[in-house]
Amino acid sequence: QQQLSSQQHLSNQQHLSSQHFSNQTPGHTKPGSAQNSNPTSTTNNVGAPVTIQSTEATLLPPPKFDLKLTLKDRHSVLLTWDHLPNYKAARHSPLWRFELKSYQVPPNGHAKEWNTVDYIRPLELPMQCSLLHLPPGEMHLTILAWDVKKRNGAYSNIVSVTIN
Repeated sequence: QQQLSSQQHLSNQQHLSSQHFSNQTPGHTKPGSAQNSNPTSTTNNVGAPVTIQSTEATLLPPPKFDLKLTLKDRHSVLLTWDHLPNYKAARHSPLWRFELKSYQVPPNGHAKEWNTVDYIRPLELPMQCSLLHLPPGEMHLTILAWDVKKRNGAYSNIVSVTIN
């Protein structure tokens, strides 16, 4: 969805501007760059010129998250994830869920495809998730965030563990 905003200035000495954020992935935007779109002039109730500014503001899809893995015991891991340091909450739509994905390579070496392990309801970050009773072999994991508009962000970094 796009939100349109317009502001009318009641004084000819005030000039306000809005910012435009494009609907691209976080790596391809230039947040904070102001763009004027269709400024119009009119007059206020005392006949002085007034500037009306309209811009579109689109919230970005979810950002990429930083995923960390800690080995709890021989068959269990703890996953922890958080925003990257440059995250700005006001620029992104609210989160709907996280998707935990895994790629398992069993001891016989016949790798399978990436599979969805589970969907996780977002809570206050940083978040944690334990994976218990993991089968032997090599496992790679990543997190994918989805926003309330059903848009996915970028995959997190991939973390790996070998279970003996």
